Amino acid sequence: MHSLFENVTPAMLQHWNGTFFKDRLDDRYILSAQSWAVISQLIEQNVGNMPADFGRPPIDIHKYSAGLKAEDWSNWVVFYSLPLLHNHLPSG
Repeated sequence: MHSLFENVTPAMLQHWNGTFFKDRLDDRYILSAQSWAVISQLIEQNVGNMPADFGRPPIDIHKYSAGLKAEDWSNWVVFYSLPLLHNHLPSG
């Protein structure tokens, strides 16, 4: 669990931020600041709607990713990433 959620998932976030590769060969998967603002706003607006069974409420992943623990990364991948990244990443 820790290998996936504390190594792979933060690397995915770096890729979406455009900081993973030194040579940015493909910018299709880099999210703009506007996309991150929309995602952050969605998280903030819906914190009260998140079931308590999901664990701790999500925080702004773009701003506070350095403080996330394996459980937070797991929740991001399993529960939040698909609906929040929908329409922000290319479909194919």
